[in-house]
Amino acid sequence: MFSFFLLVPLLGISVLIIFTIGAFADYYNYKYMNNSAKYVFYYLLSLVALAFTAVSVGMIAFGIINETMTSPLSSSYDPSSSFRFAISALAIAAPIFFVIQSLIFKGLRKGDLPLESPVRRWMTYLILFVSAVTILGVLIAVLNNFLSGDFTLRFILQMLTVLFLAGIIFSFYLLEIRRADAKEGLLTIKIFFFSSLLLVIVAFVSAWFFMESPTLTRAKKLDSKLINSINLVENSINSYYQEFDKLPEDLSVLKNSRTAYFSPQDLVDADTGLPLVYEIIDEGNYKLCATFRTDTDNTEIYRQNHVFYGQPHGAGYHCFDLKVWELKSPATTEEKR
Repeated sequence: MFSFFLLVPLLGISVLIIFTIGAFADYYNYKYMNNSAKYVFYYLLSLVALAFTAVSVGMIAFGIINETMTSPLSSSYDPSSSFRFAISALAIAAPIFFVIQSLIFKGLRKGDLPLESPVRRWMTYLILFVSAVTILGVLIAVLNNFLSGDFTLRFILQMLTVLFLAGIIFSFYLLEIRRADAKEGLLTIKIFFFSSLLLVIVAFVSAWFFMESPTLTRAKKLDSKLINSINLVENSINSYYQEFDKLPEDLSVLKNSRTAYFSPQDLVDADTGLPLVYEIIDEGNYKLCATFRTDTDNTEIYRQNHVFYGQPHGAGYHCFDLKVWELKSPATTEEKR
């Protein structure tokens, strides 16, 4: 359902050109021609900023719901990337939306933008159209998920989140377009305005409590790069063993052979410069060791994506006990003979 919610901005952009052309055509002979381009710009920028803001608040709400509730039909996922995008979008788009919307209201109060302006009518109805389509899509998704057996409490809360956000936007702009006087309904508009501002602030702050810190994210990426390097070295060791029927004496021998699948940069930690440690145990068993920053037991999703051949690792120096592929499957070895 949330994938549909993400398509709402694209839907708005797809019909934006049609509405904009109509607005300009309707505005051609309007007596306030000098202000038309400015307020078209304001409305377009406001619409895009609103889309990013609403989607980001929805992403944060979805992430919190998914973190606090489990569903037997859902798969594991890492919500941090969604939180990071939502926080970034809110930090940029939300201030732009509120500032631009304030400029539009200021223009209405001063008379620079009359209430009967075609620009105001076209752009406001465009926003109403996108909100109405979102609500329609959510209702379709409700029925579809019910028929698919996924009508859970978590899904209901997600559905209510989308309806709530789309309903706020729809109600606000419906009230706005129905005003017959610039001073009419100012109190209600202010309530909508500051309530939505409070909602954005609450969503922005809440996301930080569920998102991992940038320092931890960087540490995980560096450890993942280290795991990838160990994987490349292991592949190279196996190829060397298949060709020479023995383990390489050290990694420098492996590095100079044609069976090397790694670059010299893969033999050291990209950040600390500490080298990978290679130790031979016996004929077909060996160890690859490195110093890690994080623990694979931190989160379920991290453990699933970061365990190296079933061997979790803790933070600090850790060795993986490995064996060449020829010795892993005696049946396979017998077949090759």
